[in-house]
Amino acid sequence: MAFIKIIVFGARAGAGLVKERLENEGIPFEIVAFADNDTNLQNQMLFDKPVIHPKNISSFEYDQIIVSTLKFTFIKSIVEQLTKEYHIPLEKINTKFVFTSVLWEARLIALNNVAQIIIENQTKGEVAELGVFQGEFARHINKLFPNKKLYLFDTFEGFSTNDVKKDLEIGSTEKIMDQKYNFSDTNEKLVLERMEYPENCIVKKGCFPKTTEGLEERFAFVSLDADLYQPMLEGLKYFYPRLENGGYIFVHDFFHEDFPGTRKAVLEYIGIEKIHYVPLGDNCSIAIVK
Repeated sequence: MAFIKIIVFGARAGAGLVKERLENEGIPFEIVAFADNDTNLQNQMLFDKPVIHPKNISSFEYDQIIVSTLKFTFIKSIVEQLTKEYHIPLEKINTKFVFTSVLWEARLIALNNVAQIIIENQTKGEVAELGVFQGEFARHINKLFPNKKLYLFDTFEGFSTNDVKKDLEIGSTEKIMDQKYNFSDTNEKLVLERMEYPENCIVKKGCFPKTTEGLEERFAFVSLDADLYQPMLEGLKYFYPRLENGGYIFVHDFFHEDFPGTRKAVLEYIGIEKIHYVPLGDNCSIAIVK
């Protein structure tokens, strides 16, 4: 097996997991540097290697760049930045050997297990997701609950300006205004085309909770992935009282340092309702059970 020199793009928690996975698989390698767009991380040392601005990648000798990110949706923009802005050959960019697959699989395993329990217990109610983006997680919800309606709540235009403003007011950094968090690259057609049972899907486009007007459903499973404080709080306030006994709510980004509004919303709501939550094992999400 050939020895490879690696630059890891991403200098946060995932960087360590990439290093660990390389070591566990017995690949002879050397990480020569970590690259990151965050200026607060640049010029620091990580595992005794420098964290550099991506523009400085060309000054290092390397065989490949491994993309490390907590969200699959960031991979496309990172690859575009590396190829278009810094003219790095696509064949040198490794997006397949990424730790996020492990975390993504942990979340999907949790969803599969919960779906099995809900179906075995014949828990009534429909399913829903708030914060659909391109429908990757919703696709799995749709597949696992073929006999339930799936409500898809999203602006399909990215974050609401008012919601971003609120998060900045409560202490979020301006990172939430970064282009990589522009979730507008989606539409209803794209999402529905990914569904195995599109006839079960009901799209609720617009700002939440206005999009719930006139809806009288109860729910067995809900995924909350709206990232920001206000929609996440409104999601909990709306869905938890309408959750059937034995139903589950998955809350994404509870542990995500770039979205402290999610954690604030959860802690605020459970302080009122006295409910409990458990981590899902994906380093990002929690589950609430009724």
